[in-house]
Amino acid sequence: MKPVFLLLCLAGPAWGCIPPELDGPAYDVSGEAVDTEDRLLYRERLRLAPGDDGGVLKVSYTRPDGTLLANKVVNYRCQPLTPSYEMTGVEGELLESVDWSDTGIVATRGQASEQLAPPDRPAIVDAGFDNAIRLHWNELLSGEALDFDYFFARDGRFVRLRFARHDNPPTTFDADDPGLVHFRITAANPLLRLFASAIQVGYTQPDRRLRYYAGPSNLPMMDDAGQVLIRYTHAGESSG
Repeated sequence: MKPVFLLLCLAGPAWGCIPPELDGPAYDVSGEAVDTEDRLLYRERLRLAPGDDGGVLKVSYTRPDGTLLANKVVNYRCQPLTPSYEMTGVEGELLESVDWSDTGIVATRGQASEQLAPPDRPAIVDAGFDNAIRLHWNELLSGEALDFDYFFARDGRFVRLRFARHDNPPTTFDADDPGLVHFRITAANPLLRLFASAIQVGYTQPDRRLRYYAGPSNLPMMDDAGQVLIRYTHAGESSG
């Protein structure tokens, strides 16, 4: 990993703000999450308001009938890979949050909070995985595998994950579009890899837009849903 990105991963706002150059910093994206039998589970709406510190991403999750499931606010605060975020439920109750700074991490799940020290290796939180892929696009496209410590807020722990290009996407998820480039995210530990399902994501070229995500849902109320596929459509594009 390049040193400047390592600083961005490990440093909080006290280090000063040097947001990375990313194509198309503002976006408005809609997603439909389906199960393995293509039944609609929920919808997502993601809107990024750009800013000098990376901006704020607001996400709403709704049921198929349009009623609210949850809201999430992701604040990058000069930390493209390790943003802070807060997810709230229908009544505004806190479901989970991560507050990441140079002094430590505070992870909250419901009424329980835990303080952790940041890792001394490159790390990712929540939507930071998208920036990780876009920032390291050329390395991944060339076949290089990159490892990051991903923070799972629900479990309050870091898991070492490996990001790599994968040219054989799961056709059961209709992810075999020849215009996409695919990446596979797996546990870096070979033993853990035997028990943990891989995550698959697909991006368009050359604009590096996330087109689909196949893996476990990040919504706590969808823990029993198993693997989901989320197909994304950017504003101005056809959903067909």
